[in-house]
Amino acid sequence: MAHMNTLRGAATFLFTLGALNGISTAQSLDDTIVGCSVVGCPASETNSTANDCRVVDKNFTVIGVSRIPVNASSELSGLTWVQGVTTEDSEDERLFEKTFYLGTPADVDIGDVGACALFFTDTKSVAFNGTNDAESQGTCQEAMTESCVSALTARAKDIDYDDLTVDEACSKLKEEFEDNLDSACKPFAGSNSWPGLSVKALSGSSESPITTKKNGSSNCWPILPKSDNLNIVASFESNGNTTAESTTRNLFEITPILTVFFPGNGTLISKVDSQMSCMKSLGESVESEKTKDEGGEDAEHDAGEGGAMSLGGGITIKMLRAGLLGLLFLL
Repeated sequence: MAHMNTLRGAATFLFTLGALNGISTAQSLDDTIVGCSVVGCPASETNSTANDCRVVDKNFTVIGVSRIPVNASSELSGLTWVQGVTTEDSEDERLFEKTFYLGTPADVDIGDVGACALFFTDTKSVAFNGTNDAESQGTCQEAMTESCVSALTARAKDIDYDDLTVDEACSKLKEEFEDNLDSACKPFAGSNSWPGLSVKALSGSSESPITTKKNGSSNCWPILPKSDNLNIVASFESNGNTTAESTTRNLFEITPILTVFFPGNGTLISKVDSQMSCMKSLGESVESEKTKDEGGEDAEHDAGEGGAMSLGGGITIKMLRAGLLGLLFLL
């Protein structure tokens, strides 16, 4: 009997430990931004170290996943931004499309709050450690300075959202930032006002979750935990060319997002909260990270500034830091 009790006690301990580990995984990621190697994107059929993450009708070459940095005790903890980039070639031109999703835990209903996302799509000099490549990542405080981030979040919190619909509140948010540029942020605007602002409502009638029916053609669910929902929020296109410089810039540049929550019809939150996320994609894949972990050697193929870079259904790219701009193809 004592032996059985010991076994039961051990089983209970292991179950509890597993449950706690699951909670931890749901609420935190290993890094501020993670990519395909962490969320498990499928490999391309033609290149095992390249990604082919298909979500509905989008085939993503690279992705980035980052938790919105709300307080861990907040009812909004676990909300996530997901970014994917697709490419389309036409002669010497290359079209890039960034698509953004809001990931929500299965037990969180943001329909009970007001929520908006303000995208800064045309910033200047926003970078991690001075460069944006396949591996660089960090927080907005590192990319845009603490003083600028504090000014942005404070300005969003100071807006009066009372008695406004979600759409009205989001429009008011955009107007506030179109009309005002905090001095700490001027280097990142590149002028006397913010260019390229775009606002999207995240709650109310604007919610657009990917349904089971829509997801039938997908082979990828780029979020953790996998039980989280994905809501389509916005897509932005940019034109480039097939050179390494253009491709690296468009795949791995940062898009700052100001996410604002304010009390709605429910009681999920009682005051305004605003957070900055500096979203970018990472160039990793499951197999490329496995190769690095095993100490394998990657085949290197330089592509100079004028050289064309070919992209298949998906590819993992790393900038070469040897004076001349180049890319490391993981074949």
